[in-house]
Amino acid sequence: MSARVRVSPADPAFADAVLADVLRIRRTEVGRALFAALRGSRRVVTVRKPTPAPDPPNAWTQPSPANAQEILLAYNPFDWPCPAHPDSPPSDAMLFARLGDAVAIAEAPGAPGEAPSLGDYMRQRAELPPSPTLPTR
Repeated sequence: MSARVRVSPADPAFADAVLADVLRIRRTEVGRALFAALRGSRRVVTVRKPTPAPDPPNAWTQPSPANAQEILLAYNPFDWPCPAHPDSPPSDAMLFARLGDAVAIAEAPGAPGEAPSLGDYMRQRAELPPSPTLPTR
């Protein structure tokens, strides 16, 4: 299976806006590199509108609980830039960032989609007894 980005067709205006963002991203060299990395991951990224709509707007990427080869991406291009936060990124930048998260999830070591979080690491690090060979910080 080759990697691909699928867009939920439930709302045609949503699908059109997502595809417009994809095309904007693909116009840049870094965007093409991002899609090449997704292709290399051999994962499917499914883009869906978050339901219910988060208030304030939000976007996220996560492994699919039902399919280890799928990564779920939730964002609504109509939420960006967020009216409540005028300095928030435009919708294509939000999608780019979330697709970057999908690449990180796909490349995570261990079980598919289980990227260790920095918060988990810091908690576990704090629980370790002092090492006689490592400096204490």
